[in-house]
Amino acid sequence: MTAFEPEWRIPEGAGRDLGIGIIGAGGIVQYGHLPAYQAAGLRVVAITDVDLDKARDVAARFGIPAVAASADELARLPGVDIVDIAVPPWEQPQVAAIRSLVRQGAVGQVSNSQVTVSVATPWHLWPWLAAAPRLEIMYHSIHYEDSLRSILGDPSWVTSVHGRYPSQGAVVGETRTTTILEYADGSQATVAVDHYDEHGTPYAEIRIRGTEGALEGTIGLMYDYPDGRVDTLELRRNGEPPRAFQFDNVRWIPDAFLGPMGDLMDAIATGREPVTSGRDNLRTLAVAFAIYQSAAERRSIAIPEEP
Repeated sequence: MTAFEPEWRIPEGAGRDLGIGIIGAGGIVQYGHLPAYQAAGLRVVAITDVDLDKARDVAARFGIPAVAASADELARLPGVDIVDIAVPPWEQPQVAAIRSLVRQGAVGQVSNSQVTVSVATPWHLWPWLAAAPRLEIMYHSIHYEDSLRSILGDPSWVTSVHGRYPSQGAVVGETRTTTILEYADGSQATVAVDHYDEHGTPYAEIRIRGTEGALEGTIGLMYDYPDGRVDTLELRRNGEPPRAFQFDNVRWIPDAFLGPMGDLMDAIATGREPVTSGRDNLRTLAVAFAIYQSAAERRSIAIPEEP
């Protein structure tokens, strides 16, 4: 029996003394970014927001020394080495664990993957989201497509169908989507999301199936959002008893926000490209744009080699 061990804990890395300036003082900054950075001992030296009163309030509550009048002013402040842009356009420990196990060969050759989410999303918390013509893919499922790219690589084709809930009212964009990602090796991944499951039991699951076994888990964030639950993950291999992995009470909010920032700090200090680089993020956007094109034209769309 091979002792597969997922690597999901955030390494200390270098560059932890760099100063962070944050653009945006909304809810995700207050209950995600800032608590994570404070818990890790990172230095947030400045903040700004279009609502300067909100920025001042957040700065006072979190002990941030400077409030800038604009993004340009913040970027020019002495001591701001990194700018964290947290405005309307996230990777979980569990997804990092899945990627690690897949790369170790824990399930053999991947043949089929699924992300299925069925929840009642409180759109009233984000009026600007409710007004967005492109909603579910661009602001929610893009995270799943991005995670699947991280685990499986770039798909070759996408096929997607979008819909709306009959009584979603002023919520403008799509709130129900089914997307199939096809890969050059013949494997497929399906992402199916429904944001109006108002009468059933919510669930958010991910499954990676291969020739030697399968990984099955739950996406804890989507249960009782934004508090969420601890992620779960279980490895089932041919001829071996199931093995459950423990995530030490880690939750997506706020813990996941430390991963990209910690990696960026280490990348700056060591001169390498960050894992979540702008160049790689363009590939995820290329997938998202192809998904929208597929839904609009009702056909499969090839992913361009260059976004």
